[in-house]
Amino acid sequence: MARDIVASLRFKSEGQEGFSSKKLEEAIEKGYMTQARGSKFTTKKSFAPSSIGYGHGTCARYWYQAFNGAFFNEKIDALGVANMSNGSAGHERLEKVFEDAGVLVAKEIKMTLNDPPIFGFIDVMVKIDGETVVGEIKTARSESFEWRKNTMKPSGNHLYQILIYMKATGKNKGFMFYENKNDQTFLVIPVAMNARNEKILNDALDWLRLVHKNWKDNHDAWEKNPESHDLNAKIPQRPWTKRNQICRNCPLYEACWPETGEAPTSDVVIPPMEVVKP
Repeated sequence: MARDIVASLRFKSEGQEGFSSKKLEEAIEKGYMTQARGSKFTTKKSFAPSSIGYGHGTCARYWYQAFNGAFFNEKIDALGVANMSNGSAGHERLEKVFEDAGVLVAKEIKMTLNDPPIFGFIDVMVKIDGETVVGEIKTARSESFEWRKNTMKPSGNHLYQILIYMKATGKNKGFMFYENKNDQTFLVIPVAMNARNEKILNDALDWLRLVHKNWKDNHDAWEKNPESHDLNAKIPQRPWTKRNQICRNCPLYEACWPETGEAPTSDVVIPPMEVVKP
């Protein structure tokens, strides 16, 4: 269900003279939706760091279909587009702050891992006390920000993201930078590649390798003999019911739960990625 981005009180706005505020509201909402990513066929070549450990990114079946190629239907409304736009603008502004502070080494750095295949962009690398460290920028609502401040811990998926960036760059130190959307206060949470975090990362990478190998083995067999081999012969079983919130918000929901016809099945079971609590 689409969320309402309009906060105007109808009984007050409709009585204004000169123009229809409702039409203006509808026009602005439409303007946001022109920026939304529509449904399109996409074939993923690698895992995305920001998806690892979050929602459908914990589902082996999602990745299998994404690597095969599927129609992605992004579950986004006008409010979601506005939030994404605000987050992107916040990233650009904060990257400029790091630059003006004289600590920025680089920004939007391309990173890759080969085993398992992961591709993404690191927000910033900064130099403090002569040491270069990796940073990831996030903006957060006040409630989430306060939780981070009180615990001094990132969320599980954010931890995976920064640890992957640290591994890709060979850095043992990194940080999560959180900005409060409400008042622009900020919080720096240091992250070290200690024994615990190294295990957390390796466990995640092992799951990704399992997921990718399951897909690649079958895909290679299909390429050798496409006429007799089923491209979905090793598709993992659905780990949740169709009413599960992760499924409902997944861009491949229609592929997994088609209204007509049957979704592909197999006897392969790969449990969802187990996300640690930092």
